[in-house]
Amino acid sequence: MSSSTKAPAPSPASDKLQSILYQYIQLYESWSEDQQAFVTQAEKLEAVLNRLSSAAKTMGEFKPQVIGQAVEASLQGALHRAVQAAVNAAGDLTDRTGRLNTTLSQTESILERYAAMWSDWRHWITIGLTAVVSGVVVGLLAVRLTISTVSVSLAAPDADALQRGKTFALVWPLLSPAERKHYEQLAKKVDAQKS
Repeated sequence: MSSSTKAPAPSPASDKLQSILYQYIQLYESWSEDQQAFVTQAEKLEAVLNRLSSAAKTMGEFKPQVIGQAVEASLQGALHRAVQAAVNAAGDLTDRTGRLNTTLSQTESILERYAAMWSDWRHWITIGLTAVVSGVVVGLLAVRLTISTVSVSLAAPDADALQRGKTFALVWPLLSPAERKHYEQLAKKVDAQKS
């Protein structure tokens, strides 16, 4: 890029949109991480339940009542912890989704305002150009109509002088250079005498 060409300065609106876009990306990445953590917690819960189930099967030689109470207590504790972890992960996910929706709403609102502003701007430019063109057309039409209907009334001596000027203008191109010079000198003498 040459030193004489400068990039236009970013507008405050452009900076705001870029800031919102970065926030949106950060929220999305955070939401993705939370979703992955939720999936990992669910996998861990499934593994714990599988281990508990296999442990319960291997404890077949204990008395069913003791085994039932121990397994039930263990399962209740594991389920309680797993449900609590799932609720916490879902709450975090809901919070992040809410912030993501808020950011999207703000972005949509800003884009709608810029679209409306651009539409209004073009509207006013169109009205301005129409007014200017209409003014020029009306002015030219008025001049055309008034000039074609104006008749000039000249006094008799002025009308005669005008007719002689028209006749002389027709004859002038037919004169030789010497004759033209003679008439020019004669006109200067007459002007000098009148002054």
